[in-house]
Amino acid sequence: MILGFVRHGTTEWNKAGRMQGQLDTDLTDEGREQAARLGKALRGTPWTGIVSSDLRRARETAELIAAHAGIPLLTTDARLREKSFGELEGTTVAERLERWGENWRALAPGQESDEAVWRVGSIFTSTLFCGNMPGGSCLSSPTARSSAACCNSKGWSRRTIRS
Repeated sequence: MILGFVRHGTTEWNKAGRMQGQLDTDLTDEGREQAARLGKALRGTPWTGIVSSDLRRARETAELIAAHAGIPLLTTDARLREKSFGELEGTTVAERLERWGENWRALAPGQESDEAVWRVGSIFTSTLFCGNMPGGSCLSSPTARSSAACCNSKGWSRRTIRS
């Protein structure tokens, strides 16, 4: 099976430097254009389907890619959501520094542990990707959760390609 991992298009919060995590934010027009451009570039390629997080920014990215590429959007799944960053979500770097200081990554409460991210990602990739589409190929509009967990569980290397 071939898996491709695609990050969602640009959001207003990306532009403002706000941490999104699991907060549900929308794509900007630029983000929609990014997704459409990728979909057009993938037209005619042999992908079996697309699976996406259920968050709006990821789902809309996946829908636009699917529409422009002619690749079916198979499902959305909450297990593909970005890591939960707890009280960091919605804040800018300046706000984090003011509130928790230089060590804000370690001090901000409510963050999902790396172990939980790996556990959920591993379960998801084992049950959906790795079990249900043998020999196929799949694009995902995911997070580090799914891409890292699937690649790790299968012993695959991970490459990041930026357009």
